This record gives sequence, C-alpha cells and structure tokens, in this order.
Amino acid sequence: MTPRDALPIALPIILPLLAIGVLAIWGKRQIDALQDEVDGRPPIAIVDLGAIGKQVAGQGQDAIDAAAKQTRERIAALAAAGFVVIDARSVLAAPDGVKVQWSE
Repeated sequence: MTPRDALPIALPIILPLLAIGVLAIWGKRQIDALQDEVDGRPPIAIVDLGAIGKQVAGQGQDAIDAAAKQTRERIAALAAAGFVVIDARSVLAAPDGVKVQWSE
C-alpha cells in the first residue's frame, strides 16, 4: 500500500483528532482568560446593618455606640483585606457564602 492509498483511510482519523486538539487549546485559553478576569475582581462581603441594629435595640446609647464602633472596625478590616463591603439592604440576591454573620 502506497502513502497515496492510505490517505483516504487516514484522513477521517487525522482530521477529527486535529480538530479536537485545536478546540482543546482554544478552550483552555478561554478558560484561562475567564479565570484571570475572576481573579482580578475583589471578593464581596454583605453586612446586614439592620440585623446588627436590631441586636442592640433597646440596650441604651452606650451599647448602640459600642456596636456601631465595632461594626465600623470590622467593616474597615474587611475593606483592608480587599473586600468590597455592601449593606444587605442594597442587595437583591446573593449566594449564602458572601453574607457576613457576626455574633456578640
């Protein structure tokens, strides 16, 4: 069998393998580009300021002032760690993992 005779047999095998290789390389580049974009975005923390206010409601001005100071400090620490901090009242929907739970 000559190489010319083998071409009709080999071509249906070689072309799909070549196409799969090209698509795999292209797909990897697309995934890498998306990962780079996601990695460049800051993480988000959602803080429910209303819930924090409810925890100290009726406890007197000193307790309210202390809770407000502690909340500001925690928010500043999140921001310093690279988080974008958003009040829960401004969020329409979010996955469970981004809401910050604070307890006294």
